[in-house]
Amino acid sequence: MSVFHNLLQLNPNQIPLEDFFTEIFTYLLKSNPSLMTDWLKEFNISEIDYDNAHISTQESFDAMYSHFSGSRPDIYVELANERKKELVFVECKIDSCEGHNQLKRYAEHLDNISNIDKGTLLYITRDYDKKNEIAIFKNCTNKDKLKNQ
Repeated sequence: MSVFHNLLQLNPNQIPLEDFFTEIFTYLLKSNPSLMTDWLKEFNISEIDYDNAHISTQESFDAMYSHFSGSRPDIYVELANERKKELVFVECKIDSCEGHNQLKRYAEHLDNISNIDKGTLLYITRDYDKKNEIAIFKNCTNKDKLKNQ
């Protein structure tokens, strides 16, 4: 699917700037694997040399994890090799506000996924929006496997 087709499927009457950024950024990462590798290394997001990478946008976790009802990070990245698996949730905010406890919910989702070695929550915003990392990860019990960027 082309990036423009994906954008038009989001909301044909009004497409927020945030959705344009998300779809175009993801398209660039998908179409250029070395760019994705460089991005992961530059921002110290991944600690593994992965053999497999899956990246998608607006992926709902309702079907996979019923207790994650209503969760849909802007970008979902799954990295794996024969020994390890990592997930990255990316939330983008451009001309919009964070949903009620949205980052906290995503952190808790990553915390509750048992078959990963590491989960990273990455928050991208155009405008400065300081977040309280302690509050976001407050209810997480596996903090050693979680990372906030």
